[in-house]
Amino acid sequence: FGSIVGIHIVDSSNLSLDGWSGSRKVNHIVKSVGSNSIVVWDEFDKLTHPKIGSNGLNVSTELQAEFLKLIEEPEYVVSEKDGNIIKNLGTVFVGAFESIREEKTRCVNKSIGFNSQKTERHITNEEITKDDLFKYGVIGELLGRVATMCNTQPMTKEHCFDIVRHSKSRLTVIA
Repeated sequence: FGSIVGIHIVDSSNLSLDGWSGSRKVNHIVKSVGSNSIVVWDEFDKLTHPKIGSNGLNVSTELQAEFLKLIEEPEYVVSEKDGNIIKNLGTVFVGAFESIREEKTRCVNKSIGFNSQKTERHITNEEITKDDLFKYGVIGELLGRVATMCNTQPMTKEHCFDIVRHSKSRLTVIA
């Protein structure tokens, strides 16, 4: 991979807000990042959920097909006329996929009869699978090329306080 120039975090939720405009938006971002970089596409779940454009095309599918080029090819051609080619581009997709988590969380009755208590069964993120992502709207071709899928736990208020308490910076806990 050579020496990494930088890690760039992109809010990908706004890539398709204006409607599908070909590969122009992705090209612009990749061109500004340059070769030997890692791009973290944050809010990836927002752009994978199906969105039908005014021309009847699924904008989400078209955009994901553009991401296939980023991770499949060793060189990404940004502009044919300029000869601008990006090499060694690492790609990381990050998303909460909250609706999947909500769908998999349900209330279960512990007992039957009066005074029965309902308890909510919380899933662990390991239960979110590639099949779930496919049903959500991530295209199979893209899922098949994702080398590693890792799930994280949401941070609690106590986690945030621990970070501040153990930080070497000047941050302090106010609450």
